[in-house]
Amino acid sequence: MKLSLKSVARFTRQMATYQDSFVDIRRALDSLSRGTPDGRMASSLHRVLARVEDGASLFEAFNAEGNLYPLIFVRMTKVGEESGTLAVIYKQLADYLEQQVAMRKRFVSRLIYPCFMICALVVVHSLLTAVFATIGNTRSTANFAEIEALFLKTLGQDVLIIAIIVGSILFLRALLVGRSVTDALIYFIPPLRGPIRKLVLSRFSLSMYLMTGSAIGLPEAVTESGKATNNAFVASQLEAAAYKIQEGTALTPALEETGLFPRDFIDIVSVAEESGKLSESLRRVSVHYAEDAEVSLNRLVSGIAWGIYAVVGGIMVYYIITLYAGYVNAISQQMNNY
Repeated sequence: MKLSLKSVARFTRQMATYQDSFVDIRRALDSLSRGTPDGRMASSLHRVLARVEDGASLFEAFNAEGNLYPLIFVRMTKVGEESGTLAVIYKQLADYLEQQVAMRKRFVSRLIYPCFMICALVVVHSLLTAVFATIGNTRSTANFAEIEALFLKTLGQDVLIIAIIVGSILFLRALLVGRSVTDALIYFIPPLRGPIRKLVLSRFSLSMYLMTGSAIGLPEAVTESGKATNNAFVASQLEAAAYKIQEGTALTPALEETGLFPRDFIDIVSVAEESGKLSESLRRVSVHYAEDAEVSLNRLVSGIAWGIYAVVGGIMVYYIITLYAGYVNAISQQMNNY
């Protein structure tokens, strides 16, 4: 399980401050491992410090932690070490991670009410099922204990079904995400295509901005930036583009041939490449696409929320009609008996 993005963002900001003050990395890691309120982060930083003291580079030490840290953090650490601009890169990366934390917080906050509606629906569904089942009993009187028992049984079944669905989604996500085929599907599925592509563009642009500003070679910058997108399909396509650049192809046609980038992005890169202002243009583009990604995610969340409202409303209408029909049927039977 990955570390909290908030903890990583805080650590990145603090490391940038330490590096700006020329504090030795080992001393910085020791200090931050003792000061962080996140226990898992503290344990990880102790291991990272031990590896650094044994002679590993900072990148190698963090990379050995597996998937604990965001991929873009690990790749940018490598770039910062190799270029000697770790403080600058960590400062920019901290801005990006803090922006992602704020975006995720707003995303979750907008899902709270729809989730509450689902929970309320489960309770109401279980209660009405128990009441209708008891009313439909051939006996004339209903025992409250029977209603309660049936309510708890139905509630348990509903909660189990939801838990299985959520667990299956999380399991498939952990099993499949990070593979080229499934990441390609995620990249092209219509509901997810907009926000996913814009997040990829934002990460790629930020990474390219930091790398080109650190005098990293263009093929390596494209390869590493592809990995920093955290999408295996995009990374494989950009690795092929980096090979073409190494063979003599210019950046703009190499990126265009991947089919990953929209026309406006290609045009911006083309102009920036010709004017020699690639790094600065990519910085502006990364901010633009980060903002666009948030707008797209908000629209996606709104769509999910309205979908939940529609389902809840439809089920409630169904139960109201069923209840009304039951009363009408009971009245008709009573009248027929007379």
